[in-house]
Amino acid sequence: MSFSCVKEKLTLAFDIEGTLLDKKGILQPEVYEIFKKADLSNTNFVFLTGGSYSIAVETVKQINDIIDGEFMPWIVSNGGSQIYAPSGNLIFDSSLDNEVITDVVKTAKEIDSGAVFMYATTDTNYVEVQQKTFNKIAMDLYKRKDAKKGCSAMNLVDVEGVATGRSLEDVLSEIGEVKELYAVSLSGSKREKLLSALENILAGRNSVYGGKYMAIPARNKLSALQYLVSSESSMPKDVTDVVYFGDGLNDVECLQACSVSVARGEQACKEAKEVAKFRVNDLSHFADALYAGEYKTLKSEEILTK
Repeated sequence: MSFSCVKEKLTLAFDIEGTLLDKKGILQPEVYEIFKKADLSNTNFVFLTGGSYSIAVETVKQINDIIDGEFMPWIVSNGGSQIYAPSGNLIFDSSLDNEVITDVVKTAKEIDSGAVFMYATTDTNYVEVQQKTFNKIAMDLYKRKDAKKGCSAMNLVDVEGVATGRSLEDVLSEIGEVKELYAVSLSGSKREKLLSALENILAGRNSVYGGKYMAIPARNKLSALQYLVSSESSMPKDVTDVVYFGDGLNDVECLQACSVSVARGEQACKEAKEVAKFRVNDLSHFADALYAGEYKTLKSEEILTK
């Protein structure tokens, strides 16, 4: 596939939180034109989120409100653990191994007895935390404020967890299969040590991302994207032929693997900006070049090539 040839079907992959949505879960006006100007019959859209499928669906509804037409993308949810076709059918599903969860929880508790865990299942995200700090943790994790927009923080349910003496097996039997696990250290002095220990435990089996929390998906975004493009006839057969838009640490692998990659906005993390080919604030100008097949040589004040 040659990206310079606009006759080829484009495949555009978007991170959702931060890249398409603002902190309140609202579609950012800066991304409108990328969808308004798209030839929906000649473009594959893939949305990827660390959150639930419902978050992606709410994002699609917002997009369909502003375009002249309707579309439904392929959706990768729970950090890469699940893939849904545009029809809404689940075509790939992977859960974290209970042995991995046990190792992570045990090690985290040894390093930081006050560590908090969030268990992301198919439909709901469960947080093991005392009620008095539940709302604080919810906001700290996702920075979401509007329950009507399908925001992750409003999809959290507190669960009486291992910190209160229950066995991990008991907790998991109650909440169901875990698609993604978040280990949260509220202690800044212990956070780095915890991240390092989890990286050693996982040894490449899963992805760990730093910050205020560490996310351990059953599969990461890149592995899910690789599966999707290799299994669907309408997709390119290699992720290098995907245009990827992202802003966070959990997008870095995809930004590195895709030959045309975009770090969206000033809010993009340092690592994303370093590996992306383009740094873009407003996607309207980029959309013109994208659909004209000219974006490989695009230059503007808003787009900085490496």
